[in-house]
Amino acid sequence: MISTALDLVSKAGGIEALIAITFLLLNLKGLPFAWHVRIFYGFFQHGYITQPPKDKAGILFQPLITSTRSPALECDYNLHKSNSTYFSDLDVARAHLLACLMKLGITEAGKRFKSQGKGSFGIILGGVACNFRREIKPYEAVDIYTRVLSWDRKWLYLVSYVVKKGSRPVAYTLQPWKKGTRKATQPVVCATSVAKYVFKQGRMTISPELVLQEAGFLPAKPTDLKVESAYTDSEEKGIDAMEPAEADTWSWEVVERERLRGKGVAELMNELDTLHDEFEPDSRPALGAY
Repeated sequence: MISTALDLVSKAGGIEALIAITFLLLNLKGLPFAWHVRIFYGFFQHGYITQPPKDKAGILFQPLITSTRSPALECDYNLHKSNSTYFSDLDVARAHLLACLMKLGITEAGKRFKSQGKGSFGIILGGVACNFRREIKPYEAVDIYTRVLSWDRKWLYLVSYVVKKGSRPVAYTLQPWKKGTRKATQPVVCATSVAKYVFKQGRMTISPELVLQEAGFLPAKPTDLKVESAYTDSEEKGIDAMEPAEADTWSWEVVERERLRGKGVAELMNELDTLHDEFEPDSRPALGAY
């Protein structure tokens, strides 16, 4: 077999073909439809393989980890991962998390809203923002930690952290056979991204809280609490103003505290919507059209 392979390489064009095949194998992420394959693999992985845990308490804010590398076709003239290519990796990471949450209860919850509007139940991306911090070198391996950050009346916010290999969680809820780490390590964060999603039943918007409650991710709300209080108390608080929630029992108060931690940061994304009205192409001269 080895001699046959060498004979093929020695023939005219054999070396060029071998180089071309090697290049393609090293840059699979850049091939046509590779993005689609990665997205649908996430749907398949969590739709048919992932098994829901017996207890959903506290898992809503747990991150899901995906791994990737930066092949040559993703690098710019500075010989590191191009900023534009982060978004395709983040698409895949969020697809894995959403597919997992759908398997764990959101899909069943969506069936209960069919009577409230025409059309199908869906989750629609409304915006993405990304801040870059450190470079990723060619073929360097990274992990993307994606989790629920917060939600309000309309939007569900997800946060993704692109970190260099080396950090591990203390345990894996859906994969208990994997070993976590007991040694605290300082993660090297290369980029942080926030995305917002809206739940739709046809053209009707459904509150994320209702979906998460129906899916079993939220504990029972206290009966003496006003409906609007979840969105009016301490809304100005952000991540810097509150400590992370650490509790063995995830009561409604603990979940709400964690939601409010991220909400102040997440809502900054909504301020970008005001820029839509700032676009006035006919109000001033342009440099040119090329």
